[in-house]
Amino acid sequence: MSDNDIFQIVQETLKEVKFALHDKILTSDMSFKEMEVDSLDKMDLFFRLEEKFNISFPNEEIAKMKAIGDVVSFIQNHAK
Repeated sequence: MSDNDIFQIVQETLKEVKFALHDKILTSDMSFKEMEVDSLDKMDLFFRLEEKFNISFPNEEIAKMKAIGDVVSFIQNHAK
């Protein structure tokens, strides 16, 4: 799966979690803070992504992820 494919899935999932982003154009360098994604939104996002990609996000890794691109890179490196 390409980075772009993963980005599209992450973007769609993020827009499901945070409806206010529904009509926004998101980029891989956008931070969660910039998108006003709070800790509950972030946990919901990672829960959904774990199901979609059949992977696990360790809490330590989640804490390090500050932007969409961080999530895409993690998935690219850990998805089967």
